[in-house]
Amino acid sequence: MRSINYTLTDAKLKALKFSDKPPQQPKADGTMPKADAPFKVADGGGLFVRIAASGTKAWAYAYTFQGKAREVGFGTFPEVGIKAARDKHFKAREALAEGRDPAAEKRDKKRKDRDGDMTFKSVSQRWLKAKRVTLAAGTAKRIEDTLKRDIWPELGGMQLTSIKPANVLAIIKAKAAKHPTAATVIRSIISDIFDTAISQLDAETNPAAPLRKAIVVPPITHHRHLTERELGVWINALAACEGPTQATTVKAAQFIALTMCRKSEVLGATWQEIEGLEDEGDGPVNFVIPAARMKMKRDHVIPLPKQAIAILREQKKLGGGEYIFTGRLSPQKPTNISTLNALFNRVAASEECEFIRNADGKSDFSPHGLRSTATTILRERGYSRDLVELLLAHAERGVHASYNRAEQLPARRLALQFYADLIDSLAAAARGDNVVMLERKAA
Repeated sequence: MRSINYTLTDAKLKALKFSDKPPQQPKADGTMPKADAPFKVADGGGLFVRIAASGTKAWAYAYTFQGKAREVGFGTFPEVGIKAARDKHFKAREALAEGRDPAAEKRDKKRKDRDGDMTFKSVSQRWLKAKRVTLAAGTAKRIEDTLKRDIWPELGGMQLTSIKPANVLAIIKAKAAKHPTAATVIRSIISDIFDTAISQLDAETNPAAPLRKAIVVPPITHHRHLTERELGVWINALAACEGPTQATTVKAAQFIALTMCRKSEVLGATWQEIEGLEDEGDGPVNFVIPAARMKMKRDHVIPLPKQAIAILREQKKLGGGEYIFTGRLSPQKPTNISTLNALFNRVAASEECEFIRNADGKSDFSPHGLRSTATTILRERGYSRDLVELLLAHAERGVHASYNRAEQLPARRLALQFYADLIDSLAAAARGDNVVMLERKAA
């Protein structure tokens, strides 16, 4: 980069006054500039001082970037002296030589000073913090894990405005090779972050928006469910794992089966969410999941069958802290989902459960499959679709979207108790016990 023959001196700058303004020439349209319009005094290499009618002397650098005339200011004299202004001029020329826009970099620095770091990681951290207000804790955790695992390693250190569609495409294509659905989730997260940034004037374009059709997602395969006979076999194999594995994880899996809850709802369950357990006698006990932990964002009441209540009383004897089902090594934390998934693989590895092993020898039956199993069996046993949807905490298929938390509670209690008794009967039949299989009870 060639040197500049600067012309101004400290003495010249101090002596400059607005009255030194040269005679004004007409503009291109023939009109004359305003009498109080500032004038420029060149220093060299595009660096100049703009003298205003008020006497202010402001440093600026005029240059061309991508074919367009640009200008970036460096402050006022004498606060910014000649040496400091020329140092800034040198750095701006360096940026320009490297293909960067000095004025844009100055704007980014101002925004960073105002709003904080404008790297993608920092922007997405602020986005997630705002999102946590409306998201369930489990959902927010999954998004954070996705950011940490799949997005930040590639985009985290990049300035928000420097990210291009090609950067996003590289991430989602790498993920799509094995997990196309996860790739679409990644694109959606990045897109939402940029949409939010655009609404706050921190970005002008969304590089993830043009990539909506970049990944082809295969048709959704529904969770495998068990027949009544298979359920009885599986329940026995699950109980047999209580010895070689942690008993609490087995109890958590049994509780999911008995309540038709999602795995995250059970693993995150706290003692505060249980109503009536401390009462004497055989009074009703409810598991009340608060709206903050529910997918549908409203409280969900599960009227517990006696088998689920027995599990709670066993867990209560273990002591512990806030959570009902806790990790063996971390009794103050809930059982990890990966621990539960590992248990399902262990059950599938048993000789009698060969029917749920996939080609890789892993379980083809997931914790969510317990909900599908209960749904199928109860519907086959004659329970209404609306009642089953209430048990699942769904709002679709005709169930009123704003149902009262106690709606059809007696009927739901009878249905869950019937299902829990049926599970016991199916397990006994699978063991070869002489049992009378239950018919549907009145709901």
